[in-house]
Amino acid sequence: MKIIHKFKTFPGHLRRSPLAWTWVGLYLALHFTLVPLIPTVEMWLYEVMNGVEHVEKIVNTVLAIVLAAVVLLVLLRATRPLMALGFLAIAALTALTITTNPDERVHFVQYAILGMLIHNAHPAHNREGYLDILIMVAMVGMGDEIFQFLLPDRYFDLRDVFMNVVGGSLGLGLVAAFKKRG
Repeated sequence: MKIIHKFKTFPGHLRRSPLAWTWVGLYLALHFTLVPLIPTVEMWLYEVMNGVEHVEKIVNTVLAIVLAAVVLLVLLRATRPLMALGFLAIAALTALTITTNPDERVHFVQYAILGMLIHNAHPAHNREGYLDILIMVAMVGMGDEIFQFLLPDRYFDLRDVFMNVVGGSLGLGLVAAFKKRG
């Protein structure tokens, strides 16, 4: 019953923070617009870079640079740096051990950003609020996989949904680590 009540009261959140939800909507529109183009871009990159290994190295290097920048930001600005570093370590281990596909690693970062954007639009103040946001991230991730299933040369993969939720959790963990105590 509680979840039904949340869906009934959800439009109120849209009215309270329309600009923040606009950013979520624009981010999702961009994401879903690019999904059909990814195989074409990947094939082009593989041709230009002379193989998959080179593309993987570039993606992994860019992600490592982003991770290093986030770690530096955490050390300089986070109110709970150990918590943030813990989330980043778990995220890095998950991304490195669960998948070797650079596509899925990029999804991981995309959904971390999505988790942060949704939190900005619908701030969580307790565990239930964070769970609400993770459910929204999981629903978008499931929708993403269903959309990919409908496209030629794409497929549905539950591991991707899992990685999306873990990415959203990373984003929320970082938000929590930067929140002021109190």
